[in-house]
Amino acid sequence: MEYIIDIQNLKKSYKKRKSNEIIEAVKGISLQVKKGEVIGLLGPKWSRKNNDDQNDVWSVITE
Repeated sequence: MEYIIDIQNLKKSYKKRKSNEIIEAVKGISLQVKKGEVIGLLGPKWSRKNNDDQNDVWSVITE
């Protein structure tokens, strides 16, 4: 099967400015998307129960 998006074990970390603490923002995500599929990704603020403008939403529509 051929995928147009193929992400394996993606990780992202960063260091806090004041404390130099390492934060793991993404801890190993894998994602495969075939041609014609529609996916949506929600940011971390979607765990709250309000609908303010700070929520992150990404969508990918493949043709």
